Amino acid sequence: MALADFVIAGAGHNSLITACYLSKAGYSCVIVDARPIPGGGATTENILGPDYAIDTCSTGHTLILQNPIIRLDELGLMEKHGLSYLHPDPVAHVALPDGEQITMSLDVDKTIQELSRYSEEDAENYLRLLNEFDELRSVLGKSRSYPIGMGPSLKDLLKEHPRGGIWARRMVMSARDIIKHEFKSPHVRALMGWMSFQTAVPIDQPGTGMLPYQITAPRQARSWSIPKVDPGV
Repeated sequence: MALADFVIAGAGHNSLITACYLSKAGYSCVIVDARPIPGGGATTENILGPDYAIDTCSTGHTLILQNPIIRLDELGLMEKHGLSYLHPDPVAHVALPDGEQITMSLDVDKTIQELSRYSEEDAENYLRLLNEFDELRSVLGKSRSYPIGMGPSLKDLLKEHPRGGIWARRMVMSARDIIKHEFKSPHVRALMGWMSFQTAVPIDQPGTGMLPYQITAPRQARSWSIPKVDPGV
């Protein structure tokens, strides 16, 4: 048996992407995983029975759309393998315990109008949240464009940002504290808490303060970005 150039621990989607890039560069790879099925959090499994397929944690591809693997189609997933995306509208419909309901639409004006039913001030604060996150997009992109240790860290980049101190403070806060500070209506707070919990990290945990911005703004812009593969391609 020939020796591989790389042995990759874990067959989750990040490991598989790494193996694809290495293979494209001409290297041989062996991938090992404790589970019998590859894909990690991007796996379709029959966990409830043979006829019921569950897409395990991978329906929301909002963040990866900014990655060169998708943005530049570096591995040919779209051109060669038919990958495309659905952007559902409405984005979300949240039913609350008191019988009230909030619908989040791709049209930001419709979302603002919906939130204003509960609080005009919170509707304005929601729009401000979206606009404030826009000022951070380029910084986040730059901090994530290099391998670890080979480029500027987010902390260093924030030192040069005119509002870097504000964002640094937000990053160490909890999402719950951010939401309570930015919004007054319990209904709007509930919506923002639900959005912030999409990564299944407790929103009262310190260091989650970016989640209300980092999850809500991309969802508002592109919905959940559900992958669709044309089997005929």
